[in-house]
Amino acid sequence: MQIIKGSRPRPTYPHDPIWYMDFEGHVHNMRDGYLFIADSCDELFSGKHQDKERIFLTFEEPNFCTDADNQHARLAQYADTILTLCPYTTAADTTGKRKQVFIPYPESMIQTDFTKEHDVIYCGHYPQVGFWPKLIESIKKYNYIDIQYARGNHSGCTYRDKILYYAHTKIAIVHNTSPVGTYADRFRAFPNAKNNRAFDWLQVGILPQLKSRTIEAAFNKCIILCLRDSWNVIEQYLEPEKDFIYFDSQSDAEEKIKAILADYHKHVYLAENAYKKVIDKYTVKHFCEKHLT
Repeated sequence: MQIIKGSRPRPTYPHDPIWYMDFEGHVHNMRDGYLFIADSCDELFSGKHQDKERIFLTFEEPNFCTDADNQHARLAQYADTILTLCPYTTAADTTGKRKQVFIPYPESMIQTDFTKEHDVIYCGHYPQVGFWPKLIESIKKYNYIDIQYARGNHSGCTYRDKILYYAHTKIAIVHNTSPVGTYADRFRAFPNAKNNRAFDWLQVGILPQLKSRTIEAAFNKCIILCLRDSWNVIEQYLEPEKDFIYFDSQSDAEEKIKAILADYHKHVYLAENAYKKVIDKYTVKHFCEKHLT
């Protein structure tokens, strides 16, 4: 299979996992065809790849699932199969071309040293509304790692550095939602939007979007504190109270961080359980064997 990657600028997102998944290392076991990854729509739409099966892999949906002028609305016209993380966009796809998949974790990033030197880690963009700014500010009283594209105390680190920070941190704060911004009407114009549960809360400005931070935390034996939302797609991977803990507010998160750090060994079973589940199911090798052979 030939791997065709998009043009997402690596220097802008140095800790984006897409650059490190090494699908190329597994091509000898894949079926014949083209695998288009992430921002490679232009290549897919170019008409240059008509001789073999065309598989498009996206880690963004339902983000970008807007009206007919958007590239994701046109994927089914060009791809034979669309591999997507979103169960709701898959269920609402009347073309039958979408197939739900999991976030694959690169074997080269699997760690063996989990010495927990740091207390709390947050990675990614957090919403600039509600309790999030205060919650992120509150973790600064701990030995914390804050990896954001423009703000955090470790912004601009490499992907490998990010993984090492996860491996050496006790608690990971995660959420699996994405903001709608000013595009609610454009999401409503996506094909079969009325039957897409991902759009149930457009009026309050959020979408479900499974984030790589959740799986990265599990692979690196962090105790995961996950914001409970209206979809809770994390439960397709992990089980609450056995593999991770939900939080519902700023105060709830702060109380749980304090309790975990006060008696870390009492809670470490959560990290161990999550690690055992993901290491046996969700590597790039597992992904290729399940979806690309």
